[in-house]
Amino acid sequence: MKHNMSYRSLAHSLNIKVSHVTIYKWVIKLCTLFSVLFPTFTIENVFSVHADETVLVFKEQKYYVWLLVDHETNLILCWHVSKYRDMGQVKVLLEKFFGNSKPKNIELITDGLGAYESAVKLLFRNINHVVVPLGKNMCESKFSLLKDFFRLKRGLKNTKNLAKYIQGFCVVKNLWKMHNGNLILSQLHSFITTS
Repeated sequence: MKHNMSYRSLAHSLNIKVSHVTIYKWVIKLCTLFSVLFPTFTIENVFSVHADETVLVFKEQKYYVWLLVDHETNLILCWHVSKYRDMGQVKVLLEKFFGNSKPKNIELITDGLGAYESAVKLLFRNINHVVVPLGKNMCESKFSLLKDFFRLKRGLKNTKNLAKYIQGFCVVKNLWKMHNGNLILSQLHSFITTS
């Protein structure tokens, strides 16, 4: 997940004989494990976040991937996958961010999709909504990496794994950013081998 390689290229680069199908299955298992270990990333003192959504098409079906990224650390705080692009999906994303904590005042930076403004006005009065032009939202670079990731993997074999893939992608990107990969991967390896 760190290097954008196809599963076939990855299989050829390993020092063991393994098929690209096996690697695909490993990735799905790893993403499932991540969904248990890291449902979201909670960071204290987050007062400014970027939100955006992008569309992915699988088997002629549109799916929207929603991200919320911390302005200060550039970490992905929470994510959501849906078939719709409306205020209800913004509500789900923001509820994941706030969780059970006491609502705090934050700044929500978006590209101006009306669903964000509607959610803020009707449901989240503690949010100051700021609209920025295209190219100024921190989520956009994450989406280009995500789309590259899917393109090289030639999409998904099964769309039910989409949420797992997104989960794995977000967790890996955050872990590499937070720890340069070294510490967290050794901890994860020992967790997997002892479980």
